[in-house]
Amino acid sequence: MSLEVANREVYRLLEDGIPVSIPDRERGGQKTERLLSGQIDVEVLDHV
Repeated sequence: MSLEVANREVYRLLEDGIPVSIPDRERGGQKTERLLSGQIDVEVLDHV
């Protein structure tokens, strides 16, 4: 993958959100939602 393509992919994920699978408590099973970059606490990620 070229640097240009990688940068576009990262930008798209930050702009559109990162798809994550979470429990669906209403219907059971899993559902996919998008995690937006403003919702990510980088300080917490440093300790994981």
